[in-house]
Amino acid sequence: MSRSNGIARGARGTAGQLLATALAALLFASSPAAAQSPSPKRRADCDRACLIEIGDRYMQAMVDKDRSDLPWAERVRFTENDVALMIGDGLWGSITAIDDAPFRLADATTGNLLWIGIVEEHGQPAYGAIRLKIEERRIADVEAVVAREGTPIHFAPPAGYEIDERFGETLPPAERRPRGRLIALAEGYYDTMERNDGRLLGELSADCARISNGVDLTYGENLPAQGCRAQFQIGYYKPVDRVRARRYAIVDEELGVVAAFAMLDHAARDVEYRTLDGQTVGIPIEYPNSHRVMELLKIRDGALERVEGLGVFQPYLMPSLWE
Repeated sequence: MSRSNGIARGARGTAGQLLATALAALLFASSPAAAQSPSPKRRADCDRACLIEIGDRYMQAMVDKDRSDLPWAERVRFTENDVALMIGDGLWGSITAIDDAPFRLADATTGNLLWIGIVEEHGQPAYGAIRLKIEERRIADVEAVVAREGTPIHFAPPAGYEIDERFGETLPPAERRPRGRLIALAEGYYDTMERNDGRLLGELSADCARISNGVDLTYGENLPAQGCRAQFQIGYYKPVDRVRARRYAIVDEELGVVAAFAMLDHAARDVEYRTLDGQTVGIPIEYPNSHRVMELLKIRDGALERVEGLGVFQPYLMPSLWE
């Protein structure tokens, strides 16, 4: 973990240029289509290296508590766990260290950069994912998803956690799929989870696994089925009533990776349910809730082989300001 104890200084420019209020988030939030639409101007203006460089500067600026030298757009939208905040609030005020080996995913077509790794708040580690949208080399969107210990959602100690190395592997050309197909496969994954009737609406590899907050949700003890495919086929995700607010702002065709943002709603109408193969399973949280997820999907040769990311416990039907 890299550490810094910089002294906070006032930011340059007016408050209107640097602060994202709840009203601004509502008025200026872009649609999913806009977040995914190619922009030749942005693509030419800020390539992958440029996006990563700005992202690294942003993360270090948070630790240094100094936002004055960051390239801000005239209007900035900022949320943390789906709440609109001012730049300087939330994680900006509590962060004390960041992962020195994060996973970073850049998409020059959409101008989006994702930083995912471990963040520390006064020595307490948490899983963090920060998405930036860069327009004309300036930060226009900041979306932070921070999974902290102590909520009802699953959580494994973050010490030593690293994203699976397969997410950084460049695929041979024959195993790659175009952007549209990768997004369609991601949609099929969430459609399968939502419908939960045993049909696979997207291609899954035989050993597909899903990891969330460091916890393996597909292979382990006391699970009614092992692996993504088997769990979907027995209707294991019946407690998920809907998967909404889906967005795929970052796609890397060479890596075969899609960064997906979604909300999983759990109505908790029953405390237990029967799987399609006749097993009785209890739900882990016996009252209505939603999970904000930020997941990396690795797709190789047209099949989903691994899902890994963060899950944040939220009030039931928590709205997404980015939808």
